[in-house]
Amino acid sequence: MHEGSRIADRYRIERLIGRGGTSQVYEAIDTKFGALVALKLARPPDNDFAEFLARFKREAKIGRLLGRCSSRFVRALDWGQHGDDLCYLVMDLVEGATDLDLYSGTLEEKIERLIEASLLVQEVHKQRIVHRDLKPANFLTSREGRIHLGDFGLAKLLDESDSAISRSENMITQTGLAMGTPFYMAPEQVDAKNVDQRADIYALGVMLFQVLTGELPFEGSIGQLIAAQQEVLTGVRPMPRAREFRPDVPQPLDELCGRAMELDDLKRMQSVAELIQGLGATRRAKLTTAVQARTSGRRQAQRLAPATRRHPPPHDQPTQRGQPGPVMARRGPPPGAQSAPTGERRRRRPLPRGLRRVPGSDEFVNEKDGTVLVRVPGGVLQPQGEQAPIAGEGTKDLIRVEGFFVAKYPISWGQYYDFCQATGREPPEQRFEAGEDHPVHGVSWYDAWAYCAWAGLRLPTEVEWELAARGQDERRWPWGDAPPGPERCNTAEHPTYGGAGTSPLGTFPQGVSPAGCHDMVGNVLEWLADADDPPPSPGAPPQKPMRSLRGGAFRLGIDRSRPGQTIRLSPRAREPHVGFRVACSLFRRPASERAHSSASGIVSSVSSDRYQSSAEHTVGTETPSSPQVVVQPPRDEGRRIVKHVRAFLPTIADNVARTQRREIKFVFGPERRGLAFAIPSPDARYGYIEHRVKLDPSRLLGSPTGLINLLHASNQLNATQPGLRCLISADRLRLRRYLFLAGRHDFTPASFRVEVERFVSDWEYPFRALRQVQKGAPWHETIPVPAPQPAQAAGALELEELLEGAKVDVERLEENRLSALVGDQAIELSWVGDEVRAYLLVRPWDVPTEELLEVRQGGHGTTIESLIDELNELNHDRHYTLAWEPRAGVVARAILRDEGGLPRLDRLLGFIDALAVESRAERFASLGDRI
Repeated sequence: MHEGSRIADRYRIERLIGRGGTSQVYEAIDTKFGALVALKLARPPDNDFAEFLARFKREAKIGRLLGRCSSRFVRALDWGQHGDDLCYLVMDLVEGATDLDLYSGTLEEKIERLIEASLLVQEVHKQRIVHRDLKPANFLTSREGRIHLGDFGLAKLLDESDSAISRSENMITQTGLAMGTPFYMAPEQVDAKNVDQRADIYALGVMLFQVLTGELPFEGSIGQLIAAQQEVLTGVRPMPRAREFRPDVPQPLDELCGRAMELDDLKRMQSVAELIQGLGATRRAKLTTAVQARTSGRRQAQRLAPATRRHPPPHDQPTQRGQPGPVMARRGPPPGAQSAPTGERRRRRPLPRGLRRVPGSDEFVNEKDGTVLVRVPGGVLQPQGEQAPIAGEGTKDLIRVEGFFVAKYPISWGQYYDFCQATGREPPEQRFEAGEDHPVHGVSWYDAWAYCAWAGLRLPTEVEWELAARGQDERRWPWGDAPPGPERCNTAEHPTYGGAGTSPLGTFPQGVSPAGCHDMVGNVLEWLADADDPPPSPGAPPQKPMRSLRGGAFRLGIDRSRPGQTIRLSPRAREPHVGFRVACSLFRRPASERAHSSASGIVSSVSSDRYQSSAEHTVGTETPSSPQVVVQPPRDEGRRIVKHVRAFLPTIADNVARTQRREIKFVFGPERRGLAFAIPSPDARYGYIEHRVKLDPSRLLGSPTGLINLLHASNQLNATQPGLRCLISADRLRLRRYLFLAGRHDFTPASFRVEVERFVSDWEYPFRALRQVQKGAPWHETIPVPAPQPAQAAGALELEELLEGAKVDVERLEENRLSALVGDQAIELSWVGDEVRAYLLVRPWDVPTEELLEVRQGGHGTTIESLIDELNELNHDRHYTLAWEPRAGVVARAILRDEGGLPRLDRLLGFIDALAVESRAERFASLGDRI
């Protein structure tokens, strides 16, 4: 089954969270109630489907029976048949669950956890049920520390004789082994005897052995395990004892473990209550000794220094993993300690580092920057359609969201000034008057990332932001379904702030969201993170062409301020109506946390690590009979060429300086142009000559924004100037001319001068036009569209003859243009001046007419803006130039030039092949392509 599949036309699969021998467990959404569930799908290993279905039905009934007793059992909610050979079982989902921890913490803490697990088993036995598959993976510890028991696939009623159960079910060698859990099996399970509650006691005894020693009493394959048990039963070898592994194990615990693990079921401990009583007595004895020792120490300290402390500190309380539910016997407090209410005794996960709870409230404070955060419980969200005119229309599919913390307000100017002062960062320029209690504006996505890295926080994702804004009750606005008004939000329609500037934080208490967040509609748009972004760090932020924002703003109408409305801008944009708020995960998962490997692992937090096969770990190994092969590192051809050019460059240029291994900076011509020559990769397939000028994106002017205006101008140049490429980076405007170098002989001073002079003559006039665009001139009125240079018919004929000799499919389009077919890629070629020009349609796209009209009128076109910014990023490391043409889609252009006329055949074929192969792999996220 794959993500998005539906079972019983009701349960939508989200992700795989566990796997067993014949079954898989998925996290799923019950679309009828919008609730998260665990969905187990099982298929019989043989053709006896009727028998398998009967077993599945019994598992569902037992799960439902126990679920009615206590919420500490994983309850069965629904079951049925899917298709001809698949059964499904719907269960409660224990979110963020981990296996029962038998290894970490003090001995008292581990025993406490085992006691709670044993209390659950005791209740199972009270219901006349034997589990028959107890193991740490079937005791699920939730994020709050509560222990749950699940997986009743092998459970049976004690009143049900084993003869009524098929042998294939009863034999653990066929069922239990498929799950890979033979270590907890009692010998009578292997022998297919009538199994009762003593089999569960044996499994608990093995777990106690792990608590005491950190080891298993018997290990190896099923055959080795059975053989070892039989040797003990026949007296060939002694029974493993905990004190043999760990001499410091207390004698009472060693004896208790031995009686629980007795291989002969007649000699074994007869009830779980006896085990619980023994564990509790040991725990109380150790606690009493510890309390007496601490009390004695305090009395002695008081005698020595009676004035240092007026009251002794309270007795230390043992850490507890969870509070037993109503079906469990209540445990009394340790001697000398006062009993605590149920809610106080439950073990809580620690808050994320740097967060502290505000006393007497449900709010939290991040100590680094003073941000007030509220906790948003996890759940299922039905995202709002961006154009939904009324509640419930235009909705999307359900999405599962984990709990998180989110800022109560957007980040203020006061907080951002503190950040800039602490880091030496230049604060953004205020575009209008705003006090320290106003939301910061004019910040880029990268600015927000840097703030989060400093504060130890992060940006919320789109689904997190919408959940914080709307809650789970499908309301239309944060405050409900009532229409927006001046008492609820600051949008363009507001009589005081609308269109003029931001309002102080907390101005609209009537617009607060269900989570307690202010200004989720209006004031400033808020930068968001993508789900796959790493945690913010001082290092380089992730590079993506466009970033999402939500929430509307004081200069945007209410129709563009719905909680479900996403606006996308370049992450470099610093707009006067853009700010951000921060978020924080509930807790940091340890790197070692992994998903359960068995079908009983009903958890919602699953690692996405990819494991290598054993063959992938054999690199570098060798056998004695095989000769040692020394692999020479590849030659850095790019460095060699740069070194060659640098040797003669002082004869034609000034101030030559190599700044990197494959880059040279120099000054050229009487105008003293600062240029660079670089070869980006060691194989030297291509290089480029580049001119760079400083760029401050915050000072760009134009419509709809200064940066978008410049991006359109850059794209127009790339689409119309075959030998020139325009690039925009965070602080530079770059103009390049690419040189295809594969198969080319070394440059001479004369040939390199020709390349540089060609570059300078090509970019001088467009560069002056770009200056005007930066000052606000409309891109479509300013960037020149060059008059087409006529291609030479004689050169096209020579190209055709050259390619036909290489058996390349060539078609004459016009007298001076050819089409070369490479695979399924048709590349248009022409010969202009002394260079081959190539043109290729990479990705067709029918741009929406309304968006194209909006762009031509100087407005926003979300997809177009996303595309041209993505192409700008991709063009930084392509040997061809990508551009968007409204009538076609994404196109690629490249040039090939050799001295003395037409290029050699090997150079031409390499040029065409590289263009076809690499462009075929292009994917564009802004157009919905899978990356």
